[in-house]
Amino acid sequence: IELAEGEVSDLANTTSTLNYLKSFYINDLDNLDNYGGYLPDTFAENSLLSSTYFCVEGIRLIDSNELNKVATVDWVLNHQNFRDGGFSDHDEENDQKLSSIRASYYAFEILKGFGSLDLLNEEIFMVEFSFLILIIVMSITGIIIAAIYLIWRKRRI
Repeated sequence: IELAEGEVSDLANTTSTLNYLKSFYINDLDNLDNYGGYLPDTFAENSLLSSTYFCVEGIRLIDSNELNKVATVDWVLNHQNFRDGGFSDHDEENDQKLSSIRASYYAFEILKGFGSLDLLNEEIFMVEFSFLILIIVMSITGIIIAAIYLIWRKRRI
């Protein structure tokens, strides 16, 4: 594979470059929002689709065996917006998680690079959390339990 000015083998130290790119990978299973993604810099707290794309492509050029395909593909798919099918970066400032062309492009390219585009054909279904729905479900559950208890008490008498 040729770069703009040469080849990957022309890098002074491919091991250092590979380790640098891999240092942005989130391998912490306790950090589910970021596990499988790559940070944009050393001070960032959230993985981005763009930084994940560039790190994955850089690592693929040097040694594709160093990639964690399953975790990264799962991470990308978790960024798909169930409302419109696009992709978005998750951040604390944006609860809406609206899809963007930029994020969707990087997600598509990552999935294409891993040969996982077929996973986009799966139906996604997600219900957003709502306190109103929670209150309704809890109320109905309480009414059903109370009705069962009252019927049971009547039959005992």
